Amino acid sequence: MQKQLDLNTHEIKKHPEVSGLRESVQYKYCSRCKQRRHVSEFSKNRSKEDGLQTECKACKRIMRAKDPNHDRARSAVRQAVLAGELQHVSTQDCVKCGKQAQEWHHTKGYAPKNWLDVEPICRSCHRKLERALQSNSFKSTQQNLPFSRFTKK
Repeated sequence: MQKQLDLNTHEIKKHPEVSGLRESVQYKYCSRCKQRRHVSEFSKNRSKEDGLQTECKACKRIMRAKDPNHDRARSAVRQAVLAGELQHVSTQDCVKCGKQAQEWHHTKGYAPKNWLDVEPICRSCHRKLERALQSNSFKSTQQNLPFSRFTKK
């Protein structure tokens, strides 16, 4: 017997394509604003378990407005990898800890001239680095500071 979904909590199943599961899930929490929102307020993302983005459309719109070059910089890196200008990140080692890298860090910010100034970094080190940048108010001056300043040796 299949378990009924409680509409007051967002219960995720692994396969959203199974007979109308998506229609039965009515609400989801936005990872950015922490608000419970209707699923229609989230964009689609087939790679996610529930088939939806983790951030609501309103939060995504705000983030894009704050730094419109962020998404463009990520796209430029993807295109460079596809064109063979950059090796795939998973073939690289993290510049901080030496483990297999999973992400690219834009060392000089997201200005168009710096879109391909990236270093391979593992997800854990990248999160620590971004938290350090935000908590120390270095975000606005990031392009003028060397990457090594934020990493422990």
